[in-house]
Amino acid sequence: MKKTAAYQTIYQELVQKILAGQWSCGDLLPTEAALAKEYGVSRITSRHALQLLADNGYIRRVQGKGSIVVNEKRTIPMIGLALTGFDSLFGMDFVRGVFCEAAERGYLVLMHTGYLTPESEGSCLRRLKAAGVEGIISVPLYDSLHYSSELELLSKEIPMVFADRRVVGVDVPLVCTDNTQSVKQLYRHLWSCGYRKIAFVSSNPDSTAVADRLRGYLQSAPPGEEQERRLLLTSLRSPLPGMDNAENCAYDSRQIEQFLLLNQDVEAVIAHTYKVAQLVRTTAEKLGLCIPRNLAIVCFDAPRGVEREPFAHISQNEYEIGAKSVQRLLDSIGGHSVPDTTYVSAVFVDGNSYLHEKDQKIKE
Repeated sequence: MKKTAAYQTIYQELVQKILAGQWSCGDLLPTEAALAKEYGVSRITSRHALQLLADNGYIRRVQGKGSIVVNEKRTIPMIGLALTGFDSLFGMDFVRGVFCEAAERGYLVLMHTGYLTPESEGSCLRRLKAAGVEGIISVPLYDSLHYSSELELLSKEIPMVFADRRVVGVDVPLVCTDNTQSVKQLYRHLWSCGYRKIAFVSSNPDSTAVADRLRGYLQSAPPGEEQERRLLLTSLRSPLPGMDNAENCAYDSRQIEQFLLLNQDVEAVIAHTYKVAQLVRTTAEKLGLCIPRNLAIVCFDAPRGVEREPFAHISQNEYEIGAKSVQRLLDSIGGHSVPDTTYVSAVFVDGNSYLHEKDQKIKE
């Protein structure tokens, strides 16, 4: 985890002292020079800490007088976290990263989850703002083409950061995995092992995360090789929020079965989620295909310690995505410029769902 900056440490300690009543409303805080000497930092660093206190409403800086405490009974500041849901596949470590980083910065987190429509998403965000949060981290709904007007309005009223995926058309910074490069990494790995007919299977690419993974796939054909567009299946329903039911899983299984029957030369599948990888494996086995002898499967993310034959996959650093989202949001709250996109590195985790190069004679 990235070390906390010196000015943030000073800010956090001063906040705690104000909340503990060491200084009352109207009292003067130590000067920039005094704080610099006490903490062994430069005056620029102590000035930055005092400015953050002023930005967050703890003090008022008056030229010729100093830094005056303005509210002795101020509550601990809060940020909001809005997401459709979370589980062991994706979300739990992200939430932990948000809460831990916020606590380190002296903030509480008010979380709202469970919304499944643009209208309920907008209502959720509006309630967070009404509760007094200073900014909001949002993992938006999948459908970037249809979103509540509340989302766009709130993005202009209160600092916001998107995590994992963004809503196209809403000017909010994003913290995420570089999905395009990650799929290219999966594709290159399969190619290096001798696979040539590599398919991509996903839900409709109406979220930026799915769209970026699809883009990575379409850009992955080596120089001189033409990407085969027929090896695309992007119409699954069950991976979408609130759509993981028996009817949609059955529909997806039929779609995958038809796809594999029509494209019997497919050697490998890049699945955009672990659940999609499971569906592909189950359907392929029903058709008599052996994984990985007849079909390789790689994907994004996987639960820890429960796979009978672990999928090779891209493991996203969820904790860091959560922590970085808090950092970017607090930078925005403090009036600092924030990059449009912050990428958090992911890693390839090997598994038993494809044949390694040394085993190509088995595949052949």
